[in-house]
Amino acid sequence: MTCTTRCPSFTFPRIALALVAAVALAACEQSNGAASPATTNDVADGSLGPTDDAASDLTAADAEADAAAADAPADATPPQDVPPIDATPGDSTPVDTSPADADPDAFSCQATMQALKDGVNALLATAQTCDKSSECVHVWADTSCQGTCGYAVNFARKDDFQAGLAALDETLCKATNYPDHCGYATPDCMEPKVACENGICTAWAKGPTCEDMKAALDQKLASLIDAANTCTVDSDCAHAATTTACQGTCGVAIRADRLGDFATQLAAMDQELCVATDYAAQCGYSTPKCMAPDPGCVDQHCVYDKP
Repeated sequence: MTCTTRCPSFTFPRIALALVAAVALAACEQSNGAASPATTNDVADGSLGPTDDAASDLTAADAEADAAAADAPADATPPQDVPPIDATPGDSTPVDTSPADADPDAFSCQATMQALKDGVNALLATAQTCDKSSECVHVWADTSCQGTCGYAVNFARKDDFQAGLAALDETLCKATNYPDHCGYATPDCMEPKVACENGICTAWAKGPTCEDMKAALDQKLASLIDAANTCTVDSDCAHAATTTACQGTCGVAIRADRLGDFATQLAAMDQELCVATDYAAQCGYSTPKCMAPDPGCVDQHCVYDKP
């Protein structure tokens, strides 16, 4: 039967597209060795499964990595490059603080001062020995390292002490520019008072009291007089002065032939008991009013007051 009704106008395009698709598919099968077309489900499944050997190996490696990660502790922290404790901030290079790396020649204020003290003590060991206070004198002992209040030394060894101190100053203080490293200080000092105490010259010694020194002076003077005033007749006797740095006196009557020895011994006594101890400054000085001496011999002793 002949169709008398015309087909809708959109029928032709659909038929044409179908024919074109069939021709293209046939050409594709001829170029690919007649491979079967993949469906929508086949493409989706292929994206999840291995398609060749390389893909299979990669998947196995990923599986091992995932297993290792699963076995690691949950709180494990990945390793980091942590700088040592003594490193400089911002610097990851370790700082070596081993004592073996210290400079053996580095200047030390404490070591230098100790060497100076040891040297001075060695000098004093021989410079301070004494038998009596009159042998002792005060010497200053400042160096380029420090000021001091000085020391009491035996006068006979004063020059040796000062020469040794100058050598210490040169090698330990000046040569090293000690004040530039360590500064310089000097103490306030009292007026020194030296004496021989227990065989050692001592500065700022306690020393005897004025009463002690007066008693020692009187005893020493009496011994000198007793040894020089024996006589037989008045003409044996003469006047001898006995004034010292401790006090003025009216003198004594002694043998005329002993005047020289008496004066020598009196001068030594004066130096030891009066000058060396600075008796007059500590205890005062006085001198009596005296009559003109008229010595005579009474009971075999030279005296001034004859009966």
